[in-house]
Amino acid sequence: MATNNEYAFTRKLDDQAVGREYELAINVISPFGEDAGSPEAVRMKTMSREELAVVMKADSTFVRDLILFKQTDKFIRQSRSGSPQPGRDRIVSEKGEQNGRRARDLEMRLRRLMGKARLFVRGDELDIGGEEPQDRVVKAFQSLVDKIYTNLPMLRGVSSYSEADINKAVQAESSLFGPEGAGLGEAEQDVLSFINAQARNGVKVSVKYLVDRFTAKSYGWPTTAVLCLAGSLVAKSKIEARVDSTVTEGLDLAKALNNSHALPNILLTPQQEFSAAEIRKAKELYQELFSKPTSGSDARGLGAEWAISIADLETEIDALTRQAHNYPFMTVLTPFQEQLRAMKRKPAAWFITDAPKREDDLLNAKEDILDKIKSFMGGAQREIYDDARDTLASQSANIDYVDPDAGQKLRTALSDQDCYKGTSIQTLKTDLFELKNKVELKVLEERKAVNAAVEEVTAKITQMPDYQSLDADKQARITTRIDSHKSGLENVNLIPLLQNKANSARTHLLADIFNEVDRLARIAEQKTEDGSEGDGGPEPAPKEPITVLASQLKVTSSKTVLQNEDDVAGYLSDFKKTLLEQIHAGKKVIV
Repeated sequence: MATNNEYAFTRKLDDQAVGREYELAINVISPFGEDAGSPEAVRMKTMSREELAVVMKADSTFVRDLILFKQTDKFIRQSRSGSPQPGRDRIVSEKGEQNGRRARDLEMRLRRLMGKARLFVRGDELDIGGEEPQDRVVKAFQSLVDKIYTNLPMLRGVSSYSEADINKAVQAESSLFGPEGAGLGEAEQDVLSFINAQARNGVKVSVKYLVDRFTAKSYGWPTTAVLCLAGSLVAKSKIEARVDSTVTEGLDLAKALNNSHALPNILLTPQQEFSAAEIRKAKELYQELFSKPTSGSDARGLGAEWAISIADLETEIDALTRQAHNYPFMTVLTPFQEQLRAMKRKPAAWFITDAPKREDDLLNAKEDILDKIKSFMGGAQREIYDDARDTLASQSANIDYVDPDAGQKLRTALSDQDCYKGTSIQTLKTDLFELKNKVELKVLEERKAVNAAVEEVTAKITQMPDYQSLDADKQARITTRIDSHKSGLENVNLIPLLQNKANSARTHLLADIFNEVDRLARIAEQKTEDGSEGDGGPEPAPKEPITVLASQLKVTSSKTVLQNEDDVAGYLSDFKKTLLEQIHAGKKVIV
């Protein structure tokens, strides 16, 4: 065909369809047909039909010979189905050869009849020279296409389209239907008008429906050409394509258009038109909200840019809100984040028409919350906050001993939802510095108290006669054990633990060392009595502790409160009685 496009057609013989029916038809009127001798009657019928009528001349000889051929062919087939008979088989063979020659003759005569047949399209007889039947029919069918598909010339002489052209058509810089910036071609304008008309009636046009519409009369456009036109209109921002409710364009759209099964799911709607003022306002808001200019020059490009930037901003805020376990004030971003998430699901046109209506909410959230939090997180204020949080976590027990009110003040400041604003962090810094100094001084004080308690134990032990009677080696063992209580003291930073170590030195350490000295002295005394030099045999097993701390003794007194000298004298008498009971029991009392 001249358009390089193949058109399916209905095959008719003497007005009877043979096989599947299509929009166009070729109707061959044979010498057997009723209208073979009435070409004018056939011409009149074609006026209301989308068909090419090929009318052969009446030829009684051809009809007779064709009937004879069919009868002979039937006789031969029936004769060959029986049992072999030499005489009959020879006659059948001769008849078969004659019928073969007859068939070849009929074919030549039929080609001549077709070559001289009259051709009618829409009531007009076509004057097509030549005697080659196929060439005449092809040229005549092209005339049928031209008469039925009157809008075919809209394609501006483009002779063919391929799937590769669809990939070109969906690109904004495509020149498939004219140079860039030349506006819409006639075919594009016709397709757009159809989509707009359907939209006014509330109908969403699918690509499948569009193809059915423009491949039929009076268009007859190739399917690929219709797909290219749809892609071109999307690329030029005249219509919007959605696949399963998702706006699709570019190579994604080309992939969908090349999939024949997806065509019913691609819906086309007119692109909403916007005024210059609307686009300008959307651009200004974009620059204020995202702190960068837009690169899109049309509504679709601007809407797509909005969608991408909204998604990026929501991702940035999501990363901040995920830190709420360390920075509780990050929860103030949640309403803004929810607003952005809702905007992510909006179509491109929404950002032109509706986003500016939310300008105050968007910019207030950005300037009053997001920008200040980003400044906070990127500066020294975050370091102060982290230091305060870490100090409360690691020094909580110490702070409760030193200044619980100051600790509570810090906690309140850190949990304040507005702590990232104003000078609250600077005030926090001053309070934190003072509290850390108090803690450090108290820790040093408690370490000194531990050292003093250990030194007190040392002094008491070294004054004991039993200790002084020990040899130098055993004395060294005793002092080493006492000094071990101070080991690693510089790494201990908890005030309660330091206080416990000091108390433990005055109680348990003193008692344990006293018992150890007593045990060693008894061993030495036993060896002396036995005349041993101390070099042979194992040492005797130590006895059970025979010492008690005076502070741990329970004094039985009739007085709960001492109010005068008599009460004191009575308590001291009871205390003395308790001490004597311990001594009479063979125990030693450590005071």
